[in-house]
Amino acid sequence: MTLADYITWVRMERAKFMLKKYDFKLQEVATRCGYQDVNYFFRVFKSRSGQTPSEYRQSL
Repeated sequence: MTLADYITWVRMERAKFMLKKYDFKLQEVATRCGYQDVNYFFRVFKSRSGQTPSEYRQSL
């Protein structure tokens, strides 16, 4: 695992935690995880988890 992969993994785990625990808007979750571009956050989240952040939150 490269450093970039590790950083992405940590960001995605943090995003999943926030989506489970808090009722933040998706843009707020993206910003708190270090993403300035919400659309890029959505793409990365979906490629890593197989679901969009909204789908992930609804499945909980």
